[in-house]
Amino acid sequence: MPYFSRLLNMIEKLGDRVALPFLEEKSFMTNAPVTLRLRAAEAYVKIADVEESLEFMQKVYETQFIQGWWRYSLNKKFLEKVRAEEDTLTPETKKNIATFLLGIVQNVENSGEANDADRFLLDRIPEYANSRQRATLCRYANTGNEWVTNTYNPIKAHFDKIPPRQRIDLRKRFPDLPPLPDDAPARSPVKVAIAVGTGIVAVVAAWLAVRRRKVHETS
Repeated sequence: MPYFSRLLNMIEKLGDRVALPFLEEKSFMTNAPVTLRLRAAEAYVKIADVEESLEFMQKVYETQFIQGWWRYSLNKKFLEKVRAEEDTLTPETKKNIATFLLGIVQNVENSGEANDADRFLLDRIPEYANSRQRATLCRYANTGNEWVTNTYNPIKAHFDKIPPRQRIDLRKRFPDLPPLPDDAPARSPVKVAIAVGTGIVAVVAAWLAVRRRKVHETS
């Protein structure tokens, strides 16, 4: 273990992009200790460009090999990189980063990660402050330790003054966002097909009943 840690430190210090496939492989090794995976992931984010780092972070959240404090630490490294190179990023890349962070705000259960994403978005997307996406952070209010309470109770107080219908839905600007937690569940295509089929059968049955009654009346 100490050998691999020293190796990863050396790779990060050299900053050679040739090592990126190796670092990605080590980051997602299911049989490796989480500390080794995190160290490899941090080195990857440090060496890769912002677009590559974003794709890598998306994979981290999808696979969930790194969670809890480890992912919180990695997320900070990623945001530090974005801030340092923000002026050089294309509008598309900035939009993709915002979509990624909005997904964290909506769905991640780690309040620290959500807070970092919240502060980043507040400084860059004016509509975010009163958005339905940010309102999901109210789930942390009145829970946890003093830091959580002091951080999220003011957000809840803010949204208590804004009727739900007046909150902005950022999916109009970021269409790739996942559903909100309070969205009505989408109807299954199979269930819809069954319902339509049942309706058609009912209509046909009613029509046949009317025909039989008319035939009976005329006979």
